[in-house]
Amino acid sequence: NTGVLLKTDIRVARRAGADPQIEELNVGEAAEPQGRGTGATVTDIDGDGELDLLVAHGESASQPISVFKVTQGSSNHWLRVIPRTRFGSFARGARVTAYTNQSGALTRIIDGGSGYLCEMEPVAHFGLGKDEVTVVEVYWPDGRSVARPLQPGDMNSVMEIGYPKEGEESVLTPESQCGEGFFVKNGRCAGM
Repeated sequence: NTGVLLKTDIRVARRAGADPQIEELNVGEAAEPQGRGTGATVTDIDGDGELDLLVAHGESASQPISVFKVTQGSSNHWLRVIPRTRFGSFARGARVTAYTNQSGALTRIIDGGSGYLCEMEPVAHFGLGKDEVTVVEVYWPDGRSVARPLQPGDMNSVMEIGYPKEGEESVLTPESQCGEGFFVKNGRCAGM
């Protein structure tokens, strides 16, 4: 099956000593005509910090794109991080970790592709609810890294973090706050 089935969704739950429980869920307003699309992706189309769903149709003929927008959670905090390569392109393969006051460490990988006829945006998106990020760390595939403390005013924004030049890798000071359950060790956030 190369299409995206969008009339129902499936939830699979493990059960001890038994086959998994499979439950069909109704997707409500996200139901597509004839139940198929050729690809789907999530992105923040309008820059409001809420991810939107785009579904493409028509592998061999022109057909419309469906856009589904979020209608709740607009007061929640969010942070979007775009790591860049030394040449300024999207840093595929980079790992972005956001340390928060309440939720611990949240990690996203900037990957190179995500599905059939679609690709997710190369942005680390963190939906935070009422939580806030205290530190963002970016690790590039070659081992270089950057650690950046954040202030409450940095929430609800898009941060671009460039590849560090030789000798410019940033580290945290011992006074930096990594968030609940973490502390600064060797210039990076570490667990207790």
